[in-house]
Amino acid sequence: MLAFNQGGKGLFELFIQMKPNGDPTNMFPSDYNLPSQMKKVISTLCFPLAQNEYSKWEATTYINHFEDPLHPNIESYYYIYIRYNVKPEGVMASCIVSRYLYPTLFFYILQICSEKPESNILSSYFNATLEKTNFDTIIVNGQDNKLPIYDGLSDQCQIAYFHKFFISNFPSYYIPLLMSLLFFESRIIVCSSSFKLLSHTILSICSFFYPLKIHVFAAPLVTVRDIERIPSDGLAVVGVHTTMLNKIFCSQDFNQNYIFFNADEPYITNKSKIAIPDRLYTEMDKFALDITNLCLNTQPAFPAPFILKRIQAFVAQMIGIVFEIPQIDFQRVFSAFSKRVNKNDKTSDFVLARSTLLKLLIEQSSQEEIKSAFWEDVSGEIEMFGRTKSLSIRRVPIPKQSIDVTKKKSKQSHKGKK
Repeated sequence: MLAFNQGGKGLFELFIQMKPNGDPTNMFPSDYNLPSQMKKVISTLCFPLAQNEYSKWEATTYINHFEDPLHPNIESYYYIYIRYNVKPEGVMASCIVSRYLYPTLFFYILQICSEKPESNILSSYFNATLEKTNFDTIIVNGQDNKLPIYDGLSDQCQIAYFHKFFISNFPSYYIPLLMSLLFFESRIIVCSSSFKLLSHTILSICSFFYPLKIHVFAAPLVTVRDIERIPSDGLAVVGVHTTMLNKIFCSQDFNQNYIFFNADEPYITNKSKIAIPDRLYTEMDKFALDITNLCLNTQPAFPAPFILKRIQAFVAQMIGIVFEIPQIDFQRVFSAFSKRVNKNDKTSDFVLARSTLLKLLIEQSSQEEIKSAFWEDVSGEIEMFGRTKSLSIRRVPIPKQSIDVTKKKSKQSHKGKK
């Protein structure tokens, strides 16, 4: 999972405007020493398509990230926020490069820079100092300085942003489905004709695993020359623009063992040989019903804390189902794992070899704070939430369009339930 804070000295590194030829037309701070390596990376991320594809571009925004070109041996990267302005004379990309994952804030700044070039908003935020409080992360003196956005900068707020984006654009059933496919070491290819939808969908999928430290290769937008960067094994979520689909799929380096997720007209196809247990599909149904009810009965508010805990509860249920353990417990998981290995139980070899669940358990076992939050049973809280007098919880059946899975077995089971 991507980190929200890569330890930047300021709120952002630089603001830059670029044309397709790669030459900057405007930069803030004006005296910023832009290394040639970083300039090349920024230009490639801003204009990844061929010259003849510019007519298909959209006036939109998107997020990407790149490794620090000056320190390739250190696990450090930048986020880049890009806003495109498409005019008759050509395409212009306005960018903010930062160590922080703050989409709402940085896209707002880019919007103001585009609509009011004379604004001093860049200087107002460039020297801003962040302060972590008991409930949030805020900009020091942000309210006194009348900054339009000065709070809501905590990790939890950014998670809520991506959760809300995903639930607003896709069936809630896709959350546990995509998580399950990833846990069984699948590779997910997300396709879209929209840069914004593509990058936000990739980052939303990564947000499902908060606060777990899952090693997922995430690339909001890849080109043909980037295919070799995708690891041959392990978890991966990559975005492909529709204009590059044929080139990607025809490439010799492309691994055909993938899950294909069309984000424009949502559907998921599974070309890998993954056998998800039926009980897990049952839990996916329950998850979708809970999320639907939570969202329906809190409108216009968004029940971010409850959704986060419900996702964490599903991961615990998934581990229990995969390892056939009624109640989640670390000792019992390790005990069950040892017995299966000693007995050389072939029926479980696939799960043990292909699943990353055991790696997850080992990684989290030494982190008490995360472990306690992760294993917390939230079913009681959700039930209590449903009994709140100000709300009228009713069970809502999952819409047909929410069940869009290509496994025959799962489709039949869903039809039977309806």
